[in-house]
Amino acid sequence: MTFYTLFALILLPILGGLIAWAGDVIGYRLGKSRRSLLGLRPRTTARLVGVFVGALLVIATWGVAAMGSASVREALFSLGELRVQRNALMAANEQLRQKVEQARQMAAEAKAQMTTLAEQRRRLEEEVAQINAKLSGVRRQLAASRKRLNAAQQELKVALSEKARLSEAVTKLRSEQGQLLTRYNAVLKDLSRAERRLSEAQAQNAQLLAGNKKLRKEQEVLRQANVQLVATNDNLRREQENLKRDIANLSNSIEEFRKQVDAAKQAMEDAKEAERAFRRALFAWQINASQAAVMYEPGQEIFRAVVDTDQTQDQMEASLWELLHIASGMAAARGAVVGANGRAVKVLAPVPPGRLGEEVAEEDIVYEVARRIRLSSARRFIVSIRSLRRVFEGEMAQVQVELWGTPNSRLFKEGEVIHSIAVDGASPRGEILRQLLGLLAQTRRILHDLGAMPDPASGQFFTVPAEDILACMDKATGMGEQCTVEVVAAVDVYKVMPKHAGATVRLQVVRGGKSASTG
Repeated sequence: MTFYTLFALILLPILGGLIAWAGDVIGYRLGKSRRSLLGLRPRTTARLVGVFVGALLVIATWGVAAMGSASVREALFSLGELRVQRNALMAANEQLRQKVEQARQMAAEAKAQMTTLAEQRRRLEEEVAQINAKLSGVRRQLAASRKRLNAAQQELKVALSEKARLSEAVTKLRSEQGQLLTRYNAVLKDLSRAERRLSEAQAQNAQLLAGNKKLRKEQEVLRQANVQLVATNDNLRREQENLKRDIANLSNSIEEFRKQVDAAKQAMEDAKEAERAFRRALFAWQINASQAAVMYEPGQEIFRAVVDTDQTQDQMEASLWELLHIASGMAAARGAVVGANGRAVKVLAPVPPGRLGEEVAEEDIVYEVARRIRLSSARRFIVSIRSLRRVFEGEMAQVQVELWGTPNSRLFKEGEVIHSIAVDGASPRGEILRQLLGLLAQTRRILHDLGAMPDPASGQFFTVPAEDILACMDKATGMGEQCTVEVVAAVDVYKVMPKHAGATVRLQVVRGGKSASTG
């Protein structure tokens, strides 16, 4: 309780009592003295004085209250404004109450969404854990396969070295066999000449014996010649025995050579068996590798960009090198190995004209691609960096890529119909939905055949929201008769659309030459 309130509670009763007493006294005296005011009767004058005193009592009360309290002054002089403010505050309070109710509903929905997201997160974490477990198993299998492959490669190296050694031994034995055969043929020739000489000598001896009478003078000479021939014959016989022994030794050498050849054949069979084992191990490794996670498929796009063709040769090459560095960073982020060129990708294609089969440097390929782009009449060119072969995660190798380019030409103008089908509005909703999905699939095939490139992140040429498809289905069923559903270009459609281009296509339902757009 304030001081003014306490003062008013004490003063007002006293002041009211004094005013009432004064009014009563004045009225009594006026009535007793029978005085009159303004020519009125004394009784009327006394009543008028009493009314005046009562009014003065009220005015004094209001005045004291107004002097001591701003609230009383506002209540006396600003009551209408206060009512207007009260009504405005009540309306604002009602709006705030509705907003609080909406906020509570939104909080409840958000809480339900948080519960759903938490459940989805838990399921995703379980799936990630399962995938990690499978990936660990695959990596262990890959490590075991690599160990087996390394062992098989070592065995193959040993077998190949043994094969080379045996091949050298076989070559050496063949050389020795040729030398022995040459010596054998030479000995046979000498033996043949000796036999001919012996035959000639025996014929001469017969002739000498037949002409003994005529040649008695020459008998001594002939006897000596005969002795020499006998000695020569003995020598030839001894040489023949030596040749027989050489032939026997040669036969033994040939037998040993045959044994060595058989051993070499067996070693070659063992090497072939080792090679087959290596091929089986390599095939098993390829099977295990095929089960590993694929980093890039052949022809898969790593990075794509659009470049302007109005650049100098040096500027165009610098732009291509920058795109290669970006693609290298993306490949390295997925586990590709940085090679000697300082990048995780290596350009191998396209090969410049006239250099097919040669080892072409990356600089020559980039120069040739930049030259082709600058010679194009198109204002903008699409440059895509694609993988040349399948690359597995953990392969520890660079990604071999090609630079692929095509002009970024316009395929459809805004508002142009890309594809359309006839739909019976009286058909079941499921059948209409199946036809609409088929229409979208056919539209994607049309864009693919025309050379359009899908978005690298989503892999889609375009996306149509589910609510647009349902709205189109509702319009078709609402018509209840034969109608046409068209896929219309919402903007100018190019082979490569810029990022954040918004909706590329929209659906519209046509009946009697009028269209009803749904997107």
